[in-house]
Amino acid sequence: FSQRVKEGSADYRYFPEPDLPKLVLSELSWLADIQSSLPELPAEKRARYEGLGLKPEHAAQFAGSIEDSAFFDAVLAESGGAPDRISIAANYLITDVAGAYDNLTPKAFAQLIALIAENKISSRGAKDALALLREKGGESALLVVEEAGLLQVSDTESLRKAVQEVLAANPAVAEEYRGGKESVLQYLVGQGMKATKGAGNPTVLRELIIEELGK
Repeated sequence: FSQRVKEGSADYRYFPEPDLPKLVLSELSWLADIQSSLPELPAEKRARYEGLGLKPEHAAQFAGSIEDSAFFDAVLAESGGAPDRISIAANYLITDVAGAYDNLTPKAFAQLIALIAENKISSRGAKDALALLREKGGESALLVVEEAGLLQVSDTESLRKAVQEVLAANPAVAEEYRGGKESVLQYLVGQGMKATKGAGNPTVLRELIIEELGK
């Protein structure tokens, strides 16, 4: 059974506190000052990254980590935000770097992404170069790539000799291709990459192999 009821605002203590003065908010300029001092919030980062063309899941991953977003933003600044390099950088950061930056700097990483975008280094060579950068450090990815001999060779005359050697070493496979089995072409391209120690441009190798097999 009911023992007590609240009948008015006083019962809820809805009355002025005698020991506290009234607080009158005449203007909200302080609110704008606080908002302007806030860092970029995760939701804003996600929207910005998606606006750059990143996949939603990639944008969310970068926005969810202060270290990852800081590194990615530094890479964007180094690369000038070139659209063809943004997605490449994001993919390598998420799949190959995966938060383990070690000695890697945004400047060196941005240079490596530029080499990939310009087809100056193969995907295999890029992984090797990335490992060297994380091991040795340094600001010049090009220097590391050159010292390791990872620059991609696209000169047809230089690659033609390698292609001819591959075909000479694999006559049965070459005949299979001539007989209509086009699936073996990828094997021959792989042998060409092996012969050039990963430095051959696979697109050029493929074109040269097809050309040589057609003779």
